[in-house]
Amino acid sequence: FSSLSSASPPPRNQQRAENGNENSGNGSGASVGGSTVATTIKGHILAAIALVKDNSHPNFVQMKSKLGSEKNADGEMCEPYLRLTSDFNKRVARSVANQSGLRVCVCRDEKGKNGDNDKTTIKAYAWICLECADPQNIGHSLLAPIRLSANGTTTPAADHLSTTHGITSNTTRTKEKNRQDAAKRDASVKSGYELDPTRMLQSLIGKMAANHAVPFCFWQSKDWRSFVTALPLEQPVKDALKCLDVRLPMVEHYLTIRQTIREEFKKASKWYGEIPFACLIIDFYKSSVNHGKLLAVRVSWMNPFTSKMSNAAIATYNLGGFPYNPTTQDRTDRRASDLVVDFAGKVLGEYYIDYHSDIFSSSVDSGSDIKRAASLLSRNREWCMAHLLNRAASDAFGVSVNPAQTKNKACRDFINQWRKVAETVNKSDDLLTTFKEKIKARYGISLNRLKNVPSHRWTSVIAVLKEVIQYFHILKSTFQQHGKTFPLDIDDLKSTAMPLYSILLQIKELQMISQKTKEFSQIDLYVKFFNFYKQLC
Repeated sequence: FSSLSSASPPPRNQQRAENGNENSGNGSGASVGGSTVATTIKGHILAAIALVKDNSHPNFVQMKSKLGSEKNADGEMCEPYLRLTSDFNKRVARSVANQSGLRVCVCRDEKGKNGDNDKTTIKAYAWICLECADPQNIGHSLLAPIRLSANGTTTPAADHLSTTHGITSNTTRTKEKNRQDAAKRDASVKSGYELDPTRMLQSLIGKMAANHAVPFCFWQSKDWRSFVTALPLEQPVKDALKCLDVRLPMVEHYLTIRQTIREEFKKASKWYGEIPFACLIIDFYKSSVNHGKLLAVRVSWMNPFTSKMSNAAIATYNLGGFPYNPTTQDRTDRRASDLVVDFAGKVLGEYYIDYHSDIFSSSVDSGSDIKRAASLLSRNREWCMAHLLNRAASDAFGVSVNPAQTKNKACRDFINQWRKVAETVNKSDDLLTTFKEKIKARYGISLNRLKNVPSHRWTSVIAVLKEVIQYFHILKSTFQQHGKTFPLDIDDLKSTAMPLYSILLQIKELQMISQKTKEFSQIDLYVKFFNFYKQLC
């Protein structure tokens, strides 16, 4: 922390200017109502660490006094002490409390089962809020540490951030929005059921059948009729459901949705005039029902009908997955890309979308037929950054699906060596049991097994490297305890594994940004991509 001590905190108004408006995110998944002291004023972190080392705060004294001293197996008195805790649980590590504060645990070192001294028992947790700090008075304005629950969950800390600083996580906001949307749907269904229960139930069943690909024959089966008979409904409603033709409500849903998209696109087209404004995404995928090939078509555009154009939302619709089944004659006489253009043109025509005049750009994967079709369907064909990153990283890190096509054999062998450690532990009951006991004793968390994925899924390799790096010394101790040779070397950890992990982590972040569909991410993506490229070069 010596490098942090020289960093002087900027004034609070300067922090606000650097962080953007008061409702902007802090870059770690939190919506910050004020300045983000935890990420901009490093001096407060040092002050919090000094507070932990001092151990003189009344809250800390009370926590330790309740714990008390105990004798270990050798008759020595074990005094409780404080330490900053690391969050190895992925869900907890993303908590907004860990982005705006520091967690502290009260723990005591004890003898392990085999007489070793690496067993640390965590007895209590506390949390220090860095948002409460005053930039002009580092270390002297931190509020009292907040006592957490016995298992270390950060609910009290999150409540403090929400009520005091107006900071809530994206997860909390999303849950609240989903709850409100569900309440609106329930109210709509209830009102519709009161007006016409038969029609409402038919509509809901048609929606369920379409969303979950329930076969038509199921609704004519004896099982369905027996189920309806047992329902506490009026007899006319039961009779209507027993002879239900689910295709009718499904067609009604399709016509309603199609008309809605038509009207919204027509309204936007009128606003944009003769300017092409829509983006097209096309791709092939396999049906989970009959395993046939389907052509998926998606259109998106900037919705101009908001209070401010700067707050305009993205209107995006999946127009559906349509069976791609050209005749044998067409396959023989015409290029595949021309067939894709015809199929996509028919789909767009269903919604009164003319790709000659309305489609400005398109984004597709790296398939040659799809790329040519996209060039014919739009004025500009954008590279799909998610696919580009996948292909580039697969070549660079040698994680091709086919080992014979690997361009970087040394990197592939290195990754497989680290994956082999996780695989060995997971397959050995003795190693896995010892490893889980050491993790539980050292960090107070429970793990079922180490993560392990195929090496060709290069973004998932990050999870493997992360866990092996984090638990490197515990894994080494586990192997040695069972008389096995630990295949990894500490020099490889420092010189290769950690730099490799840092690079992969940035690539995965770029890929996650590129796959967003409901946020404006292109500018942010390209800026971060070129910054990352500059760092590598």
